[in-house]
Amino acid sequence: MKRLYAALFFCLLTAGCNKTSVESSSPPAIPIDPDKAVVVVQKPIYIERGDFIEKQNAHSSRGLTEWFFHCYPEFLYTVAPKPLAANAVTITITKVTLTISCPVTVRVGKDADLRQTEEHENGHVEIVKEIYANAGNVAKEACRSAIGKQYSATGTSTAEATAAAVDLAARDVCKKYTEKTVFVVNEVSKNYDDITRHGYAKIPVPDAIKLAKARFEKSVH
Repeated sequence: MKRLYAALFFCLLTAGCNKTSVESSSPPAIPIDPDKAVVVVQKPIYIERGDFIEKQNAHSSRGLTEWFFHCYPEFLYTVAPKPLAANAVTITITKVTLTISCPVTVRVGKDADLRQTEEHENGHVEIVKEIYANAGNVAKEACRSAIGKQYSATGTSTAEATAAAVDLAARDVCKKYTEKTVFVVNEVSKNYDDITRHGYAKIPVPDAIKLAKARFEKSVH
């Protein structure tokens, strides 16, 4: 009952979004306060049952759980008055608004032992729920790291260079966010599948989750 590893989606803030990052007309007059310059919008976790895709992988004849940690940052920033070179800019981040969400889809095969399979897949869901419950704090930490930070980029125009610099900021923030969310969920879930032999082992789900988390903690210390 292998699950699809979590995927990261972040918005390139120069296109394809409802909102865009905004350039400040002048540098902030007072030192930037990271706590006031960070806004995190954490949407409730969304869990649904999806259609099953037969024979997707070696274990998917029984069940599959997919999760996605979405990361959509917006920025306020200033642009250095003197470019490093033609069509080169350096931006300084003054505020980050980060929207995060986590949709989860559980799929169960028609030939599966329904109760046993659902119990196993629900174990994956519990792992995701536990990590996402603290995702807001992780997101704030990732955003704070960008406040006051400079990002430089070049392009065929000043606008393109600015967009590239904003993209670097977005990738930086989302990388820090996913290192403590997506990575953790994936590793704990891999341990959970190993311990339960993808649902075949006779071990209670809560116990398997505890062992999976303990194995992960040991691996990172």
